[in-house]
Amino acid sequence: MLLGFMATCLESPYFAKLACHAEEFAHSIGASLIIASSNYNFKTECERLKMFCRQGVAGIMICPWASTPEEESFYNTLDVPYVMLGRQLESVECDAVLVNNQKAAQQMAAHLAEQGIREFAYIGQAGKQHDQRLLGFRTGLLEQGILLPQDRIIQADYNSPEKCRADITRLLKKKRGGRLGIFCYHDLFATRAINLCHELEIKVPEEVAVAGFDDLPIASEIYPPLTTVSYPVRDIARIAFETLYTRIKFHSLDTGVCRYLDSKLVIRKSSVIQRKGMPK
Repeated sequence: MLLGFMATCLESPYFAKLACHAEEFAHSIGASLIIASSNYNFKTECERLKMFCRQGVAGIMICPWASTPEEESFYNTLDVPYVMLGRQLESVECDAVLVNNQKAAQQMAAHLAEQGIREFAYIGQAGKQHDQRLLGFRTGLLEQGILLPQDRIIQADYNSPEKCRADITRLLKKKRGGRLGIFCYHDLFATRAINLCHELEIKVPEEVAVAGFDDLPIASEIYPPLTTVSYPVRDIARIAFETLYTRIKFHSLDTGVCRYLDSKLVIRKSSVIQRKGMPK
């Protein structure tokens, strides 16, 4: 059996790890896996999904980048079963394996507010529509009576390093007198933000608290270690594979089944000021 796996960006350790686990489960039944990346580009995703079908895959696991109903309708043209990872489509009924990003982001907002922070910013991924992490963060701040101003939300492109650095630098320079809490779409943005704070001689977490998402290996290696959201990556890949394999073997099963997994906050020093007398 030949299967396909469409990642969003294989340069991201999160998607690379997800693909590796998917390959592990495919090999466990003697199947082979073709892996490709859309590189945050829907046109590229379409071309590579069509390539999968030409190669004769029996099914595909997809981390989708479509952002409109018109784009989502493309998936209906695929003539093989598929399972979405990380997002449920709004206009196309399909199986999906999801983590509640919105709930995790709300929890992160509550954690940062508990640190006495009242000024916030968000660094998102350029081109990302329907950002559940941003929605959850704003909702969590509203629950604390705090508004997230539009000018404190930036959409950065991690793959354009100089522009990304410039965007984050401008955000940091908007900081007022109190502590600024920055929540990032993923740990790579958060790592870049911490490094820029060091360059600008801004203290983390005393002046700027930084939090990310995904709990990549770099999150525990950077200084100060990064507060983040940990994803059950292996379980996501396992359930997606099992769902797809079941769809391939039993064509009569209903589609549109969503399976939800929980994430958890990992609190580290990038968001918490070490008080005198507190254990390190």
